[in-house]
Amino acid sequence: MRALISVSDKDGLDKFARALKDLGFEIYATNGTARFLEERGIEVKRLSEITGLKESENLKTLHPEVFRRIFDKFFDLMVVNLYEDRIDVGGVALIRAGVKANVLVVCRKEDYDFVLNAIKHGRDVKKILHVKALEYLIENDRRILEMLKY
Repeated sequence: MRALISVSDKDGLDKFARALKDLGFEIYATNGTARFLEERGIEVKRLSEITGLKESENLKTLHPEVFRRIFDKFFDLMVVNLYEDRIDVGGVALIRAGVKANVLVVCRKEDYDFVLNAIKHGRDVKKILHVKALEYLIENDRRILEMLKY
């Protein structure tokens, strides 16, 4: 099993990622997220191994190979949350692609325990999490609209 993790809010991520590793997940992460997890002793692969992009380059997640793998079901789980203080393009695209490809998508740290419990017990919670992911995107768009209005 493989997980793609690209998050701005890393609160609780180390515990969640460690639990995923214990469940047999191989983790791919964007550079900042990978660095965060590695500093906590969690082994990850960098998404740049797939894209070939250097750490300093933009478009880390907006790469055709990432999306090909999402739609080819290479990833079983995606953990993505967005910047709170600016427009996030790559994260939004990842979330939408994950939902469309019927991959388990987690956007809120409050759902980490729910997801782990579902995985451990073999429950399919994709539909629940897809709805939550799309609601998360709507909330993000509303927040950005408010930022731009003033």
